[in-house]
Amino acid sequence: MSEKIEKNRSFQDIEASYSHLISLTSLNSALENIRQIPEYRPSSLLDCASLASKFGLEKLSCKYEGDRFAGGSFKPLGVANAAIEISKRVIKKNLSVHLTANELFKERSQNALKDLTFACATSGNHGYALAWVASRLGATCRIYCPASTSQFRKKRIKSLGATVIEVAASFDDAVAICSKESEVRGDIVVSNLVQDGFEDIPQLIMNGYSVLAQEVLQQVDSPITHIYVGGGGGRLAASIAATFKIGRYENLPKVIVVEPEYSDCIASSIQFGRASATRIQGETMMTGLVVARPSSVSWPILRTEVFATLTISDETAVETLLDLENGYLGNELLPIGETGIAALAGFLRTMRDPIMCSELGINSTSHVLVVACEGVTDPELLNSILIGAGKEKR
Repeated sequence: MSEKIEKNRSFQDIEASYSHLISLTSLNSALENIRQIPEYRPSSLLDCASLASKFGLEKLSCKYEGDRFAGGSFKPLGVANAAIEISKRVIKKNLSVHLTANELFKERSQNALKDLTFACATSGNHGYALAWVASRLGATCRIYCPASTSQFRKKRIKSLGATVIEVAASFDDAVAICSKESEVRGDIVVSNLVQDGFEDIPQLIMNGYSVLAQEVLQQVDSPITHIYVGGGGGRLAASIAATFKIGRYENLPKVIVVEPEYSDCIASSIQFGRASATRIQGETMMTGLVVARPSSVSWPILRTEVFATLTISDETAVETLLDLENGYLGNELLPIGETGIAALAGFLRTMRDPIMCSELGINSTSHVLVVACEGVTDPELLNSILIGAGKEKR
């Protein structure tokens, strides 16, 4: 399967109705929740002037999630928003007390959540983010890790006091076991799983991700024309696209979703006009983007608000990692992990192909935003990838 662009024929052709999933009210609520976390500060927006000059762009910016809280990825935004709202409901139900997000993080409130257990299945960042938020709220946490999860990531999750359940099978198996055991135990699963009484958790996660885009709107000093973002289930891309649309951002930017060529469920869905499974399955080092089909809460937004998708090979992603490691991409960019590199790799792939640039409308007047959705969250894994690609071991 070759690397290619899939333009969205439905792009803004119809007026999508997704206010039940994300709205100005839910955006404001998510931002208020996240701002109350004691460690909160906006992640960095990097000005990549040397790369912009190299490719003849007006401006290139990189939203860098490697300095987001302690987790080094965008994931805490979503799970924190969901966990905060869940905690409010639990306390109101059990104690008939309404607490604000700010009050939830105060020591005197955390004892009220000691019997609350959050759970999820994860291959890394999502589980760490949930364990981190649970530890801040005073709740307990159970994380189900499939066989593919690295020892480094499991140790990292355990360091936050979470219980790690190792599942000697696939991620889908871990999801199923997490769901079954959580139903018996009464744990609340913070994921795409729809649960009685907490049916809106997937939306809350997606709304939390919108904080990234809301920060960008406050950080930029010139209009953005194009946004490159990794795919996966599409909730991050959908939240970014919807935030710009709902905020009535002048000259709405074109959102380009970048996916591994062996996990292209969003490209497949764009092609067929409905939520569809990935067309060709295979292994990829961009494990955080391996998803069977788009999230049910993201697809209604992706189908009209995403301008195009771009599939890339592992070779393209590794080449970008090596160029970044060796300093060939300038000194403005910071370390990026094997999944977070997708958007940057997709951008660089575009800039090396005049036809792709033309199809996407990228030229000397463009201000491109690349979303680096994670920093280096597993240095052992990243180093093994780089060594395997020919980097000399230090």
